[in-house]
Amino acid sequence: MPEVIDNVKVGALIKALLKERNMTQEALANHLAISKSAVSQNLAGKSSFDLQNLIKIVELFNLSLEELLSQKTNQDRDVISEYERLTRKGLEALMKVAPADLIVNEPDIYGQVLIEYIITYQKTDMFKYLFDAEVYLYQPEHHHARSILLKMIAFMLEKNIEGVETVIFDYTRVQGAFDIEDLSYQERIFSLLNKDRHRVTIARLMRASVVKETVLWSVFKQKTPLKVMTTAKWLEMIARYRLERVLSVFFEVYTEAMYHVKLIDIFKKHRFLKGLHHYIDFLEPFKKGDERLKLLKAQEDLKAIAYLEEPALFEKFIRKGYFEDMNDLLVFLIEGKHDAMIPIAFKQGLGHINYRKVLRVAVIHNRLDILKEHGQYCASSDLNYLLGQADIDSYPLMIYLIQKGASFDFRNHNLETYRKVNGLVKHLLDQKGDDA
Repeated sequence: MPEVIDNVKVGALIKALLKERNMTQEALANHLAISKSAVSQNLAGKSSFDLQNLIKIVELFNLSLEELLSQKTNQDRDVISEYERLTRKGLEALMKVAPADLIVNEPDIYGQVLIEYIITYQKTDMFKYLFDAEVYLYQPEHHHARSILLKMIAFMLEKNIEGVETVIFDYTRVQGAFDIEDLSYQERIFSLLNKDRHRVTIARLMRASVVKETVLWSVFKQKTPLKVMTTAKWLEMIARYRLERVLSVFFEVYTEAMYHVKLIDIFKKHRFLKGLHHYIDFLEPFKKGDERLKLLKAQEDLKAIAYLEEPALFEKFIRKGYFEDMNDLLVFLIEGKHDAMIPIAFKQGLGHINYRKVLRVAVIHNRLDILKEHGQYCASSDLNYLLGQADIDSYPLMIYLIQKGASFDFRNHNLETYRKVNGLVKHLLDQKGDDA
């Protein structure tokens, strides 16, 4: 390892390697999961790649860290892989051997197979030739198989090469599901799937299931059906990476999953507000006869959305008519101090509100503002009841109720009531004394 690293020369070497492989700086940025401007600064020598990205770069270009930091290229190696040599020569050299006779799935001295070099050098024509000829490109049992498949999937999505579903199915068989543990590849692949040109692919992946065949005791074959991804996992990826186009396909494919029990929670966790807006837009308005369980679920969803403190989103949902008990919802909003949502719920709930029940909670929480706004809907008996619920030192609230015609109930000689009256009288006298 050199004692002094020349960032300018290292950057120049990487640029030369990019040019040699017909690869753009943007492609490198995507591979490293950093911004294009950061890559540009690093290549210009104005800053340096961190160690993690340097390791990714040497893996990408099949170098060692020593070679990169010492500004040595692959050509300086004592041994160049035959796979790499063949890739440099191009499709014409590859076609000299019949596809059936090609053995390209054995790892070379650097642990790579031919298709990895083809992807590194961005040789789309060679990739299509081998893929269409159904040449065995990797060994499924090899520990490196998942990595190869992820490289192939990303490359095919980027180059819009048909048949990527087949590779994703292969990955599903190897992994057990389309579960990408490498977060940089996860974001890259799902962001690519979010493009309009891949809508058909997404629909196929959502509808498909694959069969994984395993051999038991070297005799019996067991076939296990596997879903590419569960609906919950699709929702997780959609919310995490803001995949609006994938979400629209999800709604088309999983119509029943519109009411998926985890949808609101998953989108809320990632604050995917646009996704929640799309979800609510897609919902059909409530119709009489809809099953009560659906309304109960929607009631809980409304409460979950209230925590986001997004009034427009809350109003859009509640206007669909999906609530089971408006009184329960208003009590929840008042107790949780979701003030921006309270007037929306009162407005939407006109004709469905038990004001005695709801304003009791407002009184208990000393919410004079809510009482003033909606107290006119209460009968005199309701006002008397609310006065009895007021806290012993909620003087402005008690005064307001008395001004509206409420009176204390002494029929049961309630000690608490006497204390309230005495406290209120003393409060008024103190105020009068201050004014004098």
